[in-house]
Amino acid sequence: MREIHLSTTPPFRNLINPSPRRGRWLQAAASRRKGLNKTIKNKKENHSLPEKSQEIIIFNSLTVIRESPPMKKLHNRAYLKPYRKKLRNSMTVAEARLWNQLKKQQLEGRKFRRQHSIGKYIVDFYCPSEKLIIELDGSIHDNYLIYQKDIKRRKYLEDLGYTLLVFSNIEIRDQLDHVLAVIRYRFKDHSG
Repeated sequence: MREIHLSTTPPFRNLINPSPRRGRWLQAAASRRKGLNKTIKNKKENHSLPEKSQEIIIFNSLTVIRESPPMKKLHNRAYLKPYRKKLRNSMTVAEARLWNQLKKQQLEGRKFRRQHSIGKYIVDFYCPSEKLIIELDGSIHDNYLIYQKDIKRRKYLEDLGYTLLVFSNIEIRDQLDHVLAVIRYRFKDHSG
């Protein structure tokens, strides 16, 4: 539950006279054309606290309670399930080699998931306890257009608070011990 105090400045005009898309209103606010001097009688005295999914907006002496927008599911969205399954069943050689080192909590007891979706993106490996994402890139990522999409994807995931590690397939093939050392170093208790 959050409480918001508003002034009569123009940017808050839509909160006084809300459109249906702004949320389901539980108490009606006085509309602008009827004037701000009207108040809802006896609502102030009988005011009960809203639930967690609601917020209170106080505009001058008028109290309005509205529902907050529902939280969208961020992890493993249902529409991505067939794609995740297809990617899990057709792993590259580099992904299979790294997965053999990460599965069954072999890397310092950390649980990893493979082909896990976050938002609209499917990441190669994800460690929930560390908020760590590991991506393996092949030669396809040398393409400029795909590189631009990778930048957008990286920014989205980092804005959500995830740490993203990107390794090439060649690094997995030639320097697997070094890759595992970098992953261990990124664990929270090592990065101090």
